[in-house]
Amino acid sequence: MPLILENCILDDTSAIVRISAAAFGKPSPINVFPDTPTVNAFRKKRAMHSFQHDPFLIFIKIVDTELPPDQQIIAFAKWTKPHTKEERAKSGFTDLLMTDELPAECNRQLIRDLEVVKNKQVKEVMGDRTFYHLDVLATHPDHGGKGCAGRLVRWGMQRADEEGIECYVEAQDTSKPIFVKYGWKEERDLVVQGEKRGTILVYTPGKNQD
Repeated sequence: MPLILENCILDDTSAIVRISAAAFGKPSPINVFPDTPTVNAFRKKRAMHSFQHDPFLIFIKIVDTELPPDQQIIAFAKWTKPHTKEERAKSGFTDLLMTDELPAECNRQLIRDLEVVKNKQVKEVMGDRTFYHLDVLATHPDHGGKGCAGRLVRWGMQRADEEGIECYVEAQDTSKPIFVKYGWKEERDLVVQGEKRGTILVYTPGKNQD
């Protein structure tokens, strides 16, 4: 049976945590959340808080209906819909990442430095333009090679094409080839605390394709 792409619901937060822990639990330049009970409880609380309070957030998932019910979600993406700075401020949403609820087991200073640099780079690269932002792209390691990441990336690209606006991502080196394959343009390295943490890429409808 083909894999199904659909929007996540609030009850999917446990699956989001399961996939995040498997995909991002090991240390790397950009993976700063260890796979521990405390951190995973925070992951779930943060995801639920975002679902309930961020008006611009869209979680989408890939489902394999041939798997056991509690394992059917095998990949997800977290996209942020286009919005202005004024619309974001009016929403009143605060990411729990930037609060004291962030577990001490995480590298708090690196996480917050990373967020500061990300925000600065977004402003420099995108200016005042609105865009789709791919915040998270994750496939469970047991289900790689099925094309899940490509489908989740194209979901946003298709909407950008329809609306005539851009997409933006800070990609890890492992996922960067997916974006290059689909015509995203490399803008600059993401460097935090003197170390490369990823690559910033932008998709522009009608301009990046060969």
